[in-house]
Amino acid sequence: MSLLKNSNLTPFVKKSWRNFRTQTTLHNFIKPETISADYWKKLLSTAFHLKEVVRKNNKNCLNLLKNKHVTLLFEHPHGRFQVAFSLACSILGARKTLYLERDFESQPNPADCGRYVLLSELSDMLVVHGIPQWSLLKLGEFTTIPIFPASCNIYSLQKVLSDFMTFQEIFNKLEGLTIAYVGPPTPVFNSYLLLCPLFGIKIQYLCICVYGSGLMSPVKKSLKKNLKSKFIQERNSVRETVKNSNVIVTTLHPERATQITLDILKEASSNWIFLHSLPRSESEVHDDVFHHKNNMSWTSSENHLYIAMLKRKKKKKGREPNYFIAKSITEPKVLTWF
Repeated sequence: MSLLKNSNLTPFVKKSWRNFRTQTTLHNFIKPETISADYWKKLLSTAFHLKEVVRKNNKNCLNLLKNKHVTLLFEHPHGRFQVAFSLACSILGARKTLYLERDFESQPNPADCGRYVLLSELSDMLVVHGIPQWSLLKLGEFTTIPIFPASCNIYSLQKVLSDFMTFQEIFNKLEGLTIAYVGPPTPVFNSYLLLCPLFGIKIQYLCICVYGSGLMSPVKKSLKKNLKSKFIQERNSVRETVKNSNVIVTTLHPERATQITLDILKEASSNWIFLHSLPRSESEVHDDVFHHKNNMSWTSSENHLYIAMLKRKKKKKGREPNYFIAKSITEPKVLTWF
């Protein structure tokens, strides 16, 4: 079913979400495998609504999060994520702080460190990137605000949700699509394995284990049910993986033998599109494909902004959920949450 089947998105979102109360807690975000399919679908619907509002308002400040403070906690600089979240904060009217912690993984218990508790007290939300999963779990035990892991060593939710927005815009549906993934077992790949079955998307993959390992053990355990799903199928060659697929996805790797070329893409569906998680080398994709009009990598990168704009206020102990409610240019009330 298309998320955009109702041409008037604003009343659609308002009707569907006015009484919506998320069942997701702080730890559910750190453990995305516990989040329901319905939650992810509502998340994407809100992102589309925000995109419509922002474009109509010429990316001017909406002040939806006026006087709120968002801290970006990164283990290392990352241009694409930093730009997306910084611009999102500016459009929403939130104040932002970038905090780099290069030795996060080496800390025996990061959540015990006073500086992280202080960040929690001074912020309304933490957006983290590059922080190991075990550190996120520890950090979550000591914080009183929501944490959104844009990317960690296991999942890359920001990237894949942006990709799903792109699929919806191009094909006007998600259910019934077929994705071909050719590449190593990265957080992006893990996120596809997690989310595709929830949206009714089939994924065919050729896992290139260039570093001598298969799926990371935590992912094997948490995605055991998904790996047996009819929506997830492993293939033995690039041509077999790409066959009849609507979307071809790859990422940086050194294996030229699995390079995606226009000749190989003759096996794909006639309406194929290509996505690369970037940055790119010459090994994984031929120039003719990367510079093809069907390369939607830049469209997906733009959609990072609208995924980054989603915010939610964590339910405090003993109190009702406190949501950010604000006016938009098209509707008296807009609910933005995470």
